[in-house]
Amino acid sequence: MRSTLTLWLILSFTAIAVFGFLAMSENMTDHNKGCLAATAAGAICPSENIFNMAFFHTNVFKSFSLAIIFAIILILGILVFEFKIYDILRYREIGFEIADNDAPTIIKKMRAYLALHENSPEI
Repeated sequence: MRSTLTLWLILSFTAIAVFGFLAMSENMTDHNKGCLAATAAGAICPSENIFNMAFFHTNVFKSFSLAIIFAIILILGILVFEFKIYDILRYREIGFEIADNDAPTIIKKMRAYLALHENSPEI
């Protein structure tokens, strides 16, 4: 249930981000229907011709898509950083076990011999 809800939310936000510009029409220039681009840009939609209006709305859509891309990159960066920190802390807890698995046999024997002298210096 939880993964289904997560997938549904991700797909919904992606669909709004990708296909949201299709909700804009040329009848929105009178602002009776509440143009989202004019509200976001803080300006009135140009109504001289269709090209100016399309350019205005495309620029506002570009700023929304850049914000979404930045948010995705930021979230991925945080996740990578968190997993790297987790790996570093986990390896610090394990200690020499990882190093012993990768070390050659002579080094393992030397560590075993030196480990005898750590707690009993009389030997």
